[in-house]
Amino acid sequence: MRRLCCILLLVLSYVGVTSAQHKLGVQGAVVTKFRLTEKLFLNQYGEYCHDFTNKRMNYWIAKPLGIGYDFTKWLTVDFGYYYFQFEDSGMHRPELSLIFTYRENNLQFQYQKRLVMDKNTESSYYDWYHRSHYTISYNIPSSRFTPVATFEFYLKNGLKQGRFHGGTHVRLSDRSMLSIQLFNIIVPGNPCQEFYLYAGYLFTL
Repeated sequence: MRRLCCILLLVLSYVGVTSAQHKLGVQGAVVTKFRLTEKLFLNQYGEYCHDFTNKRMNYWIAKPLGIGYDFTKWLTVDFGYYYFQFEDSGMHRPELSLIFTYRENNLQFQYQKRLVMDKNTESSYYDWYHRSHYTISYNIPSSRFTPVATFEFYLKNGLKQGRFHGGTHVRLSDRSMLSIQLFNIIVPGNPCQEFYLYAGYLFTL
């Protein structure tokens, strides 16, 4: 774990000194999941993102309540409401997700499709688009570590934004997990790339 954190910090530092076009930051998140039945669950989500380059808060996110249902071992549906707070405005985001999962021994492939509506609190403007996630992970046998890599695309009349994040999940107990990843965000036509060191904690009840 200590070695992984050092590697991620070195990569982030290297990105910072090689180009003035890069934007650097950190993200922290907490996720809770409450099992009501074997298939039905509730979830909550909170995230804070700090922009080191401009020395300010980038945003924070709150998902006070979401609800999901595991229809089969390979199909899950999740619906939730997110609130985003930026430095000068807020945003409402209801979101519907379809999650398809395939497992083969310790290897897992996951495809997630999200339908998103963004509504700015300062105006009547709203926007619809969809997001596609492609994730591959491998649970190392007799280990707490699960390396993971995700490609994510925001789509509306073409590509709005692309994201890549890679790192590892660390199983802390049967009910809790820590995720440490490096995020890279690319917007077509914008020469500035964004890099974030991410740490997330998941707890299941």
